[in-house]
Amino acid sequence: MGDVVQVQDTTLQALVMNLEADTSYALMLQSSTHVKEGLMVEALNRSLTLPVSEDILGRVVNPLGEPEDGKAAIKGDKQYPLEKIAPGVMARK
Repeated sequence: MGDVVQVQDTTLQALVMNLEADTSYALMLQSSTHVKEGLMVEALNRSLTLPVSEDILGRVVNPLGEPEDGKAAIKGDKQYPLEKIAPGVMARK
């Protein structure tokens, strides 16, 4: 769970939320009217990450970190995992 998959014959991506013996459930990360139940997906062998840099401050982005505000693409210095265990209280400043 938490892996990113790509929907067959598209560039659309989804986040795997639940796996069962014969079914899996995924959250679509982009809007589309072409996605329907039963489509095959391909594992991208990575977790969901977002680009991070000063360029993201004040921007409106989608779940993939892509701009939704009509401005230029965000130049991320690094990729940061969407889900990460927070540092312990004593380790925080």
